[in-house]
Amino acid sequence: MGYLDFDDESEKKHLTRIRQILRRRNMVPVLNDEPWQVHGPHPNMDYQVFIGEALNIHDRQRGPVCVAIFPWGTYEISDESQWANWANAERIPVVKK
Repeated sequence: MGYLDFDDESEKKHLTRIRQILRRRNMVPVLNDEPWQVHGPHPNMDYQVFIGEALNIHDRQRGPVCVAIFPWGTYEISDESQWANWANAERIPVVKK
């Protein structure tokens, strides 16, 4: 597990990808004092998972929610420690291509 530093040029590609994925779900990443996490890849997990807060652009009254972005889907999770329990989480559907 690590934390993303979006000011680092080598990690800006992750921010671009996170924004693309969330935009398709009418969401934007929250970039504040709470850093985004990245898990993987490692021998038991050959992919990366990004965890952080996001806002729905059509429902800002709700406030930020914690999301886990997997290669196969994006999920709303109760908190960052629950990222591995994605099967029990609510999948956030794509609303625009």
